[in-house]
Amino acid sequence: LKQSSPISTLLDQSNKSVDHIGVNSADLSSTKLSKLHPGGHNPNMTEEGGLPKVVKLLIGAGGIYGAFLYYGSLQEDVFRFVAEDGSSFKQAWFLQVLEAFANVVIGFVGLQITGGTKGLPLQMFGISGATQV
Repeated sequence: LKQSSPISTLLDQSNKSVDHIGVNSADLSSTKLSKLHPGGHNPNMTEEGGLPKVVKLLIGAGGIYGAFLYYGSLQEDVFRFVAEDGSSFKQAWFLQVLEAFANVVIGFVGLQITGGTKGLPLQMFGISGATQV
């Protein structure tokens, strides 16, 4: 009886998931990959001297991170504000609910405009979204 290592088990599972999306692991050979990427160009680079995809990913992730930091700073200003009469904002949970509702509305509009992506597990996204408030 042959025991498999955790790494080989992980590789077997990744091959099954690749097979599941319609790409056979035999198709991942270098000769077959050239058919997937005409001209044999590096799939990690953009067309004609553009930024590498890794750099674009870092810029995008940095932008998202920066936006969340800025949002947190603005939200902190709202929560720390004290009016001349001494009153302050106390409905933090209500503000989070309004934000979540705005996200749902904007997401729905985007889904209607783009037509969505076929095969996404929408129920799982719904459960995840509903539990984040």
